[in-house]
Amino acid sequence: MLSLTLKPTRKQSESHILCCSRLTDNPSYLSSKLPESTSLVYCIVDEHVWNSWQTQVREFLQTQYSDVLFHVIQATEENKSLDTVATILQDMQESGCDRSSVVVGCGGGITTDIAGFVASVYMRGIDVVTMPTSLLAMVDAAVGGKNGVNSATQKNVFGTIVQPVCVIIATEFLQSLPAVEHTNGWAEVIKMAAITQDKFLWEALEENRHNVPDIDAEPLLRIIHRCCELKAEIVEQDESDQSKRAILNFGHTVGHAIEAATGFRVRHGFAIAEGMRYALHWSIHLAGLAPDRANRIVELLDDYGLHEVAAARLAPETLLTKMRSDKKRLQGTDRLVLLGKHGKAVVREVPYESLEIPTPKLKLCKSVLIGASTSTGQLPSHESSMLELCFQPDADLVAWANSLPEKQCVVTIRNADCEFDAAEVQRLREEALRGGHYVDIDFNELPAYAHLWPHGMKQRLVVSAHYVKSEEQAREIMQRVSATFPHSMLKIILDEHIPHPMSTCSRLRRYAEHLGMYRHAVHCMSGDQSTRLFGAVDGNVWTYVTDDVKSAVAVGQIREQDAVAHYRLQDACASTVLFGLIGNPVQQSPGFKLHNTLLHRFNCRGLYIPVLVRDIEDFVQHDLSLFRGVSVTMPWKQDVAQALSLPEHVNTLVQSNEGWSGHNTDVLALQTLLPQGESALVKGTGSTARSVVQALKFLGYANIVVNSRNQQRADAFAIELGVNTVCDHSYDVVVNATPVGMNSADESPFSVDIIQQTRHVFDCVYNPHTALRARAEDCGIVWQGGQAMFVEQAVKQFELFTGTDASGVDRDELISLCFADDQ
Repeated sequence: MLSLTLKPTRKQSESHILCCSRLTDNPSYLSSKLPESTSLVYCIVDEHVWNSWQTQVREFLQTQYSDVLFHVIQATEENKSLDTVATILQDMQESGCDRSSVVVGCGGGITTDIAGFVASVYMRGIDVVTMPTSLLAMVDAAVGGKNGVNSATQKNVFGTIVQPVCVIIATEFLQSLPAVEHTNGWAEVIKMAAITQDKFLWEALEENRHNVPDIDAEPLLRIIHRCCELKAEIVEQDESDQSKRAILNFGHTVGHAIEAATGFRVRHGFAIAEGMRYALHWSIHLAGLAPDRANRIVELLDDYGLHEVAAARLAPETLLTKMRSDKKRLQGTDRLVLLGKHGKAVVREVPYESLEIPTPKLKLCKSVLIGASTSTGQLPSHESSMLELCFQPDADLVAWANSLPEKQCVVTIRNADCEFDAAEVQRLREEALRGGHYVDIDFNELPAYAHLWPHGMKQRLVVSAHYVKSEEQAREIMQRVSATFPHSMLKIILDEHIPHPMSTCSRLRRYAEHLGMYRHAVHCMSGDQSTRLFGAVDGNVWTYVTDDVKSAVAVGQIREQDAVAHYRLQDACASTVLFGLIGNPVQQSPGFKLHNTLLHRFNCRGLYIPVLVRDIEDFVQHDLSLFRGVSVTMPWKQDVAQALSLPEHVNTLVQSNEGWSGHNTDVLALQTLLPQGESALVKGTGSTARSVVQALKFLGYANIVVNSRNQQRADAFAIELGVNTVCDHSYDVVVNATPVGMNSADESPFSVDIIQQTRHVFDCVYNPHTALRARAEDCGIVWQGGQAMFVEQAVKQFELFTGTDASGVDRDELISLCFADDQ
């Protein structure tokens, strides 16, 4: 049992701090510190603590006081509000609390903050006691007298500074704490070590770095006590947070911004750890911190499970906006807590707009098959950030373990044709732990290999679950892995027939974050790449790429060239807006090249992906809302329009606050591309022909004739659209709106006689080498092809998606980009 007293300048605000193993270690401690006149104890308690520790808490309080009331709350960031405070104050008044009553806050930092705030305003202030039950609250939140609640948009914006009469820290509460909350608390411990450079704390952290989360009770108690001592020393010098106390905000400016930007999905400790990574980067460049000192702190964050958080991959502009709204800005001045040359914490005024924002990047992991003849010198160039080494049956696994490349590697040991014994896995483990690599094992092999990974090294493990049949099964796997290997990477590969794969993956990522598994990769094993691409935006830590999809080691892997040059996944972040093409099939469309080029060129933070949709009703109901804009192709145009109650024949959907709107960008493109004239002949009766007729009408054509091999269909089509079916001898333009010529260069929809009687030939098919083109050029007739139409309608889509004027873009350049192989 350890104790100390926090003595700020105001003697009446003295705060007694007790660190013990069990509440029963000192059963009369509370009554010895409170005034004899204390009449009623009003205990605000977290419901999770109440469910696990109700007996102990009741006994501790009721042994000392006869009149004890309990108010159980759900301790969430959403409930840390003025509404909750008002409810509690009303209940206190109705329960008869008076000036001699005392408030006890029993729970994590949210609970102790609420309790402190309530006590400070009830009857202009009554005594408060904090009984922190989480590691984060024990080392930071419950100590020092700061109390706060959130507004709808800002964290802790309403608050007071009133010291608790006493802080009772009993480490037995940590026994029921989920592993993620243990990890959450270590961020504040590491922060304290960083800003104080305290020798005891540094040595304790480094000595126990491989024992996380099972640190022995005695060293854990001493670490908590030392954190309280250090915080007390700082608060005693600056209780009201005017100068010295500001250093306690190391990592908090960015951390609070991340919490706000993600709707508090990221736990406080993980967000602060991310904030410290940013602050360390700026400390090196702005305050002279030695890189090796910064790396030492980053290594501690990793070893204690506080890895980079995928949800914190925010666009710089988003992060800066949230930083500027942080309450710690002084009179509009941008301030940062940094570490100086010798590691000493300093507060600097730095204009946020001048900061280089080192946004965490999505890692690309290139998969490589390793055989007996493969050497490290034969590995591909390191354009990707990582390598996955997949061993073939003839590969010498042990030899590779001794010669892993310096580049970060994921060593996969679950090849179906290979058998790896425990000794080989042990060798790989030792090499991985020494070299900073990852070892990937199958979920089903966890029982056999789990003992090879000490607790502190589980972050070097990738657990892969293949062909998961349902979301429920995936959640069960997540629960098991988070309980056994909370710091590992989890990769769930869903069965290709699972419904609404994108929204399912998104829910699974959120569930993993709820469990505290911030290092995870949830992929869907399906016939397309949409879930892997979507994951780059939605929160995957890395994604797998290949040199060529034909030689990919798993279905759905993305070609590295496309990932880097077209999708630009290395720049994807949580602020990236999603656009897409939906259809069946979609793999042949070059639209992703064009759209992603335009998004990049106009600095629009977006990603355009092709999505293979097998069930349109399921997609509209579950996955469509993930997109800001969608291009619709066959066979789903009419189905989407019906599902969203939009006009028929739309091919472009745009989402706004008012819902979805539909557009036909084929018509918009044709209005730009078709020549002015009086008469036109259109071949075809499908959706493309319909768009051509609408464009011609817009351009003022007086005589529009439709023609088809099926005269009955042509007649019905002409009546529906109010055009003719009787052919004249000459036209200003003839338009092929059929597939004729797409796959055959020998067939033409129009005879030479018709072509000779026109001034302009427009061919809607993308193939530039058609017989129609050859005949037109032989006759000296102007020809224009479907490639120009494809590009123009895509530009129109881009403008609708983003509100950006792209009229000045070089169309020939875009045609070359999309159809380079066809020119």
